[in-house]
Amino acid sequence: MNKKNIFRQLFIIISIMIILYGCSEKNPVSNDENESISPGIPVPMLMYPLDKDTSFSDIVTLTWETADSTLQSHLQIDTTEIFENPVFSKIIHVSDYGLPDSLLPDSGWMNHYKLEDTLEDDVYFWRVRCLDSTGTYGFWSEIQCFALLKTGISGTITFLGDWPGSTKEIRLIISKYFYGNISDPDSQVSSVIEGFLNGEIIFGEQADLFCDTYDYHIELEPDLYEWISVFWFPDEPNYILLMKEIGRYSTTQGEENLPAAIDLRNGGYLTGININADFNHINNENLLL
Repeated sequence: MNKKNIFRQLFIIISIMIILYGCSEKNPVSNDENESISPGIPVPMLMYPLDKDTSFSDIVTLTWETADSTLQSHLQIDTTEIFENPVFSKIIHVSDYGLPDSLLPDSGWMNHYKLEDTLEDDVYFWRVRCLDSTGTYGFWSEIQCFALLKTGISGTITFLGDWPGSTKEIRLIISKYFYGNISDPDSQVSSVIEGFLNGEIIFGEQADLFCDTYDYHIELEPDLYEWISVFWFPDEPNYILLMKEIGRYSTTQGEENLPAAIDLRNGGYLTGININADFNHINNENLLL
């Protein structure tokens, strides 16, 4: 990981921490006007994410406790504590999250709602209130906040040479291990397929065909990735077995073109992972070195 990416990641994390710990200790909990409100309806207790939590995932499961399993919940999420125009607002029925996982000792019920690919990287505030079958609301819960910082990489693939007319697809391949030091192309292809089946290799997004450059973005699990590569697939029935590596992310100069590892074990999003993909490697009987 180069110094520029390290400083950028530290800057993002520190900025988020400053915003998170700037959350007020006493949050506004007032209800909207012109709504039927009853103080007799229990106020939910927010459980997860923990207040001021930072998550390196775009899939967040919000969890809160209610005193009665028959009550519906009104969930709101926003980028400010005011909730003037919430980025997410939904009445969640019991059927939306199924039966509660467990009955707590104090007769409370755990409720869950999973947000998938809904929120961008940012700091978010959330709150919940209950409502009964008549549409009468209780008071809002306290407001808590959490931050999202996705883990992944982005960059530009630059294509060199003439595009083969027999191209079926170009695909980014990310591997936890480097399979480029194998003696021949057939063995490399077999190892890539085996690595994919073992969960060590990720077949990433397809690039647009017959273009000069392609900007890619891919989200990854926190881990160490030793090989970021571009593979060409021919328009043939057995195209998987005929794929060829035409480029890889490397920080070395010259003929060696050694792969550069991407360390995401502590999360973070790295940019500038650029790759030159040369179509001249397709007809080369040797491996990309």
